[in-house]
Amino acid sequence: MKKIISGVKKMKKMEKDREKLFLMLVLASIFIFALIYPVAAQPPPHAQQQGQTIEPNEFLDMELGADYTLARYDDIKEYFYHVGETSPKVFIEDIGPTLLGDRQIQAIIGTPSTIARLDHFKEINKKLSNPHKLDKKELERLKEEAKTIVMLTGNSHSTEIGYSQNSMEVLYDLSTSKRDEVKQILENTIVVLVPTLNPDGQKIVVDWYNESLDTDYEGMTLPYTYHKYIDHDINRDWVMYHTETRNVAKQMFQEWKPHFFVDMHEMGNRHVRFWVPPYFNPINPYKHNLVLGGHHMVGGHAKTEFNKAGQYGIGSDMIFDGWWYGSTRGASTFHNMVGMHTEAARVDGASPVYIAEEDFVTPTGLPDGPLQRATNFFDVWPGGWWHLRDIMDYNETFIYSLLNLASKYQSEFIDNWVQMAQDGVDDGLGESPYAYIIPEDQHDPGNLQTFLDVFFLKDLEVHQAKSAFTAGGEEYPEGTYVIRTSQPFRNKVMVMMDTMEYPDTRLYPDGPPRMPYGITGWTVPLLMDIDYVEVVDQFEADLARISEVEIIGTVIEGGANFGYTFGPESNNAAPARHRLLENGFELSWAKESFTIAGKEMLPGSTIVKAENGLEEKLVDLAKELAITFYPVDEAPDIEQYELEQPSIGLYWSWGRGRGERDAGWVHLMYDNFEIPFSVLRDDDIREGNLIEKFDVIHIANVSLSKLEHGLPDDSYPDEIWDHLEYGLPGEDYPESWTAGLGEEGLENLANFVEQGGTLITANNSTEFVTEYLPVNVTDELDPLDVEEFLCPGTVLKMNVDTTHPVGYGLRPEDHHIKFSFGSAFSGDFTSVANYPDENPMVSGWLLGPEHIQELSAIADVPYGEGRIVTVGFDPEFRGQAYSTMKILFNSHFYSVAK
Repeated sequence: MKKIISGVKKMKKMEKDREKLFLMLVLASIFIFALIYPVAAQPPPHAQQQGQTIEPNEFLDMELGADYTLARYDDIKEYFYHVGETSPKVFIEDIGPTLLGDRQIQAIIGTPSTIARLDHFKEINKKLSNPHKLDKKELERLKEEAKTIVMLTGNSHSTEIGYSQNSMEVLYDLSTSKRDEVKQILENTIVVLVPTLNPDGQKIVVDWYNESLDTDYEGMTLPYTYHKYIDHDINRDWVMYHTETRNVAKQMFQEWKPHFFVDMHEMGNRHVRFWVPPYFNPINPYKHNLVLGGHHMVGGHAKTEFNKAGQYGIGSDMIFDGWWYGSTRGASTFHNMVGMHTEAARVDGASPVYIAEEDFVTPTGLPDGPLQRATNFFDVWPGGWWHLRDIMDYNETFIYSLLNLASKYQSEFIDNWVQMAQDGVDDGLGESPYAYIIPEDQHDPGNLQTFLDVFFLKDLEVHQAKSAFTAGGEEYPEGTYVIRTSQPFRNKVMVMMDTMEYPDTRLYPDGPPRMPYGITGWTVPLLMDIDYVEVVDQFEADLARISEVEIIGTVIEGGANFGYTFGPESNNAAPARHRLLENGFELSWAKESFTIAGKEMLPGSTIVKAENGLEEKLVDLAKELAITFYPVDEAPDIEQYELEQPSIGLYWSWGRGRGERDAGWVHLMYDNFEIPFSVLRDDDIREGNLIEKFDVIHIANVSLSKLEHGLPDDSYPDEIWDHLEYGLPGEDYPESWTAGLGEEGLENLANFVEQGGTLITANNSTEFVTEYLPVNVTDELDPLDVEEFLCPGTVLKMNVDTTHPVGYGLRPEDHHIKFSFGSAFSGDFTSVANYPDENPMVSGWLLGPEHIQELSAIADVPYGEGRIVTVGFDPEFRGQAYSTMKILFNSHFYSVAK
């Protein structure tokens, strides 16, 4: 490959000197022309476009799609740049960094004249996304000139590898083919092609697969994570955008605003060969009818194309429902895009699989069985060998089906795009609620910054009041934030802000509940602990749209002979404490409330004793962490804990499927909030002497069985351990990571607590307390089946003892949490939080609320000289539950409070 490139460059070198003067004259002419006729900033000209675009097999010296053959992201990226350098139909963009130091790219594909004016077409689409600002004449002119924009992504789940291989073939074909079909596609559309949503993971998976060839574990799923933090859950990060998802989200929401968005996935291989929209019931009420109609058009057209190509086994209206919000398809679908995903049946890496008739299973939504014709599965695949090439061929059939549809019905889809935006504005003017008011004065100002930043990222309209105004009989001051529902992307605003009520869905009438595909409730401000007011009546206010905000705290002036204090309400109180302790300042924690200069400081407020350099440090912290510091002139006459820097251990197993995702989310949030900690593996806990190393150990959501036994003994063959260097960069792998803690490790955890340590357990890991330790703590939900109690990803409310250190800074009543198949307790312990004596559901789906009412949600369980903070839910849930993260942060300092 490098020899080919080198040869091309060498052939051209002799021409460059002769061309140099000519190019200088041309560039000078262009510069003068630009001065006379200025235009918007454009992509760099293709000054390197010389020679022929080489097809990917020749460039890579491999056969894409061949059995046992995979291209790595480095090669994919190099090939993309090669096409960008040689084809005037392609522009390659670097769209941002990955978490492990690579760069993420995308290709923009169109006619040469389109590529030369990308900013022009972006501007057209941006204006059409806000059509209410256009007069009729300009609107019609822009619609006539616009092109349908199709964004293609995939491989966010890195083991679903086929799309990353497809991307090079699609790029080559669109940039070189002379077929009339391709000419029409390029004339009428702009294609945004992202080769992989997780470049780091793509490389990790390819390396693992290549090492597995010709071994007993060939094609097995790699046993370690393929992401720095969250592995498979990277496609659950489309609510807060902590990871590489932010790169693509910026392109989607701010730059291109595509009319079509497709994320290509792979699934199990024992039923349908390929899944296309439409989605299964229930359908979220905030999906526009034109989006749903688009799903039917795309799916129906694709099924016809698959049949014409002799590709069978196409399913739709099954498995994946249309409710969930937090993935690629959800994020796009509610944003006026015909957003969707596809699912191809997987192979083992690049190793073919044989599916016999007796291997088939019946997926949800196909009651007649996988070998029986149905209206949503009428082209039965009879079984047999299935190859990587099959996945790629099916992917390409779908891609070209979509591109042809987007091209041939260009004007219709642009009309639909404009109509959805107009409907958003009109519906917000004519339907309640008319706005959501977000006061500046928040329980946690740092959360408000993060909350608004998510709206800005999605290009949603956020306004700020230029003067005081009245709405719903209440007066609001200047500076209040207002999110009007009358805006082009109204459905995105509503699906984020409104409470959800998932329908009571049964497998059959009066039968057991049918499990939803994703979570059922997620109301963003509730999970971020944001105060807001839903405005149900029309109102008037002088508002200015804002696109950014910087929320900072302050250091209040006044006598500070003793020091300063700050409240416990903010999550950022934790990194503030850590930074101050690291810099040698003396801190204490107030056990009770007290008043400073008329300001009531809550239990859990931090008091910092005056020392040289303190005020300068606090000024920096106030600006960076949005914390307000109050001067303390005399020592408060209250009971206090002395604080020191806690030594924190986070247990994170090696083996995939042992709770690694929840621990990964905790890891990510600890990093985001600058929490100093160490990762603990199985061997670390089995070594013992934990009390000498840690004050607090956190075990995220993992069952007792997996904690003790790990993965089954036959999960991986012995020889796998000879290839441990193929994991995350810099990791030192043990001889085996499937073994679990064993009885020895569990006993060491018990000894750690008994000797004075603090253990945090959450969700399933609470089984260590309820089933292993000899304490009187019962999970009252454990014996219930799903027909009695079901809470699948639902926002609940609980009441909190805010005088308890674990509850410091939370709301005493109606504090919102995310509960997903968790626990609730009775027994002998101190309850930090309880569910109310009424239905605690706020958003989502809850069957059998009476079974959880009045039970404990968070228990402080004494054991020996130490304690276990037992939390019946995931306090960090997918990086979204900002309302409950301080439960973890408080527990860290509780472990060292004296």
